[in-house]
Amino acid sequence: SRQTAAAVRARLSEGWTVEDFRRVVDAKVSDWAGDPRMERYLRPSTLFRPSNFEAYANQGAHAPAGWRGRTFDYEEVTVPDDGS
Repeated sequence: SRQTAAAVRARLSEGWTVEDFRRVVDAKVSDWAGDPRMERYLRPSTLFRPSNFEAYANQGAHAPAGWRGRTFDYEEVTVPDDGS
């Protein structure tokens, strides 16, 4: 969506890298997947919000037992330009 693309562009313009985005997604999938209360927060509006992103990017691995070492299965993702 345009909101997601804008959030991604904003974080990139702040100096974050694609690897930082992967670290955030991996950390939160590891923490929240399988938890009915938290899975609903596995969405770009939560993960890439400025008030959350830095904390998530810098958190240590706190994966629940059984999820440690599991990561999100990435496909190539492109961020559309502002005009899309």
